[in-house]
Amino acid sequence: MVQVHGAHGWLISQFLSPNINKRTDEYGGSAENRCRFPIMVLKAIRAAVGPQFPISLRINGWDGVEGGLEVEDSKAICKVLEPYVDAFHVSASVHYEALLQDLMQSPIYTPRGHLLKYAAAVKEAVSKPVITIGGHSDLAAMEEIVASGKADVIAMGRQLLADPYLPKKGQAGRADEVRQCLRCANCQSGRFTFGAARCSLNPLIGREYESDFWPPAKEKRKVLVIGGGPGGMEAAITAARRGHEVTLCEASDALGGALKFAQYVDFKADLYRLVDTMKRELSLLPVEVKLNTAVTPETAKAGNYDVVIVAVGADDLRPPIPGLDQPYVLSATEAHQKLEQVGEKVVVIGGGMVGCETALDLAGQGRDVTIVEMAPRVSGDANFRYVRTIAMEIKKRGVKTAVSTRCTGVGDHMAQAVDASGGEVSFSADTVVLAAGMKARTELAYSFRECAPQVIQVGNCIRPGQVKEAVRSGFDAGMFMD
Repeated sequence: MVQVHGAHGWLISQFLSPNINKRTDEYGGSAENRCRFPIMVLKAIRAAVGPQFPISLRINGWDGVEGGLEVEDSKAICKVLEPYVDAFHVSASVHYEALLQDLMQSPIYTPRGHLLKYAAAVKEAVSKPVITIGGHSDLAAMEEIVASGKADVIAMGRQLLADPYLPKKGQAGRADEVRQCLRCANCQSGRFTFGAARCSLNPLIGREYESDFWPPAKEKRKVLVIGGGPGGMEAAITAARRGHEVTLCEASDALGGALKFAQYVDFKADLYRLVDTMKRELSLLPVEVKLNTAVTPETAKAGNYDVVIVAVGADDLRPPIPGLDQPYVLSATEAHQKLEQVGEKVVVIGGGMVGCETALDLAGQGRDVTIVEMAPRVSGDANFRYVRTIAMEIKKRGVKTAVSTRCTGVGDHMAQAVDASGGEVSFSADTVVLAAGMKARTELAYSFRECAPQVIQVGNCIRPGQVKEAVRSGFDAGMFMD
């Protein structure tokens, strides 16, 4: 099939939308006239591909800008264009309006399937198949959409980077093995920042060609993985798939590591679902998983392992700020887990991604939240694509920010600080949430250095990062230990 891009404010979309098309000749005005140029394009393509080759037209169900296409306009246009196409692929928004970027490419804060209503509206007007897009990843939900008749085909983009085998897994009844896209935008951001897409969940993205030349394991190794976070789980999964004998030890009573907090945050449900998916992957492999098992250098060495992979993570960073021992001071993780202890007025110390998303979650729970950040802006560790998204969500949820402001102390239900001018400011707070970053468990990780002929560190114990770094380093450890 050839898909013609007639959406998002590009050339064909510009002819279709009265927001841009101000022509007074035969290419402007009525729906029929605005369709004249797209019809010329479609006729030329049909002449080139012949009568049996399918043509799909991607079109906006809604432009989202003043004077642009509304749903009824799109339905009328599709009726005019229907004789020239075999399917309509219905999206929304225009690229030249920055605030609509998240409509086109939904982030984690947007419900999945948010564009379905536009596809369903077009389907009411045409008899040709209608394709819908919009962050789809759940196979059961997609089956329901097709069964409901709101769309005939589900299109996926980022999801097939996260797990290219989704169609085969679905066909085989293995939906619980699908790694569902996090919509974290690392794939899109990577293209802008260093010219190549990367995926938080799929460490092969960007090196598919070279992976064809990776040799099989030279010999079966006895492997110990210390830590059951995403990096440790990925290392165990990859090593076991290569045929090694793997034991994974987790000190707590559950796998997940730094991702456990996600179970308490509504917009982080996909992140916590990753934990369940990786647990499922582990269960299908000959990996011995031991919970409530703290490993010491002595026990690791006594196991006579060929390889020890250390994935012991990081701790919350507690800067030397007086008053952090107050009972109303919580870590970001505690704020999610113990919501009943969080008061009405909240000050979040630290405006990185952890601080911002903690603030967004608490604001969504009805709290009055202020972020105090010493850098000139919040979300400084966000990827290129998410900076604007975070800013819009902060505005939407009413979170206040105090940037270039350094917290100097906590006491008497107040957070004292110094602003950019050097002046003293204070913020009243029923609860203070500390989100000042993470500190790698370097000393603990280093203590295992002589426990096996080969010792590899992965994830946050090297340098605190995000899921992408943990999964990729875990994969590399399991793949390249030979």
